[in-house]
Amino acid sequence: MRIAITGGYGFIGAAVAKALRNEGHSVKATDIAGADARHIRNVLIPDDCAHICRGADVVIHSAAIHNAATISADPTDMVGLNIDGTANMLTAAVSEGAQRFIYLSTGKIYGDASYRPSRESDLPRPREQYALTKLAGEYYLENFSRKHGLECLSIRPFSVYGPGQDLHTGYIGMLIESLLNGTPTQLPGAGDFLRDFVHISDVARLCAVAATAPLPPFSVLNSGSGQATRLDDLVRITQDLSEERIQTSFRKPGAGTLTRSCGDMATAFELFGYQPMIDLQTGLPETLEWFQSRIPAQRAAGG
Repeated sequence: MRIAITGGYGFIGAAVAKALRNEGHSVKATDIAGADARHIRNVLIPDDCAHICRGADVVIHSAAIHNAATISADPTDMVGLNIDGTANMLTAAVSEGAQRFIYLSTGKIYGDASYRPSRESDLPRPREQYALTKLAGEYYLENFSRKHGLECLSIRPFSVYGPGQDLHTGYIGMLIESLLNGTPTQLPGAGDFLRDFVHISDVARLCAVAATAPLPPFSVLNSGSGQATRLDDLVRITQDLSEERIQTSFRKPGAGTLTRSCGDMATAFELFGYQPMIDLQTGLPETLEWFQSRIPAQRAAGG
């Protein structure tokens, strides 16, 4: 299978590309930046989008602006790239004859979850701009599927973590950075906030399965662990990985910060027999060890 991936040098995109290559697929990964100019493409430029999709059976669209600091500095850029870029890629996928389009959305679309894990059929209630742009992208997918017959799938990852992640964002990144540097950190929210932490390899595996498995014309899939973890339990689990005490406190969160977020994984199991394989107790130590192996010894010791 010939597969094109946007955002292919990013955290999720790179993991998906690796998983697909390991299964023997021909993968063309592109991004807005990179060491090789042949792979630098901008999804806001229609000609670049056509180049990305040319010859591809499946297009996986992962390119997006999601960093909170970047969004805060210029939300207009985020809206343009996330919405217009998605529309451009869908248009190119149709014109270049791609059969399937997979879109990396977000579990934040649900807003604050109820007492149970969020199901794909739940009404979206996004609370911040990033999730709003992702929901707009999903509506574009549904429209293109109905109008052009393009097979479209939106995958909604929850709190993704693992080797290669950004240590400056996300609860796990902030805690690991605090451990490695020996510096205090303030987590937005409170100890009873809930998150569904899903390992990057599980997200990549679901994308790889979805690239070739039979699918309805348009569908949506959660990508989570199916388990909700309290933030104070996350701090405790992280603390247990080190002999040094983590100096952690909580601070008032931003208006868009969710108090509860967890994904129901029944649909992926029903469609593919897919289940997440790496729980937090396994994935978190692996992630910490990965970062420790790639930094100077004195930094790992907090020196």
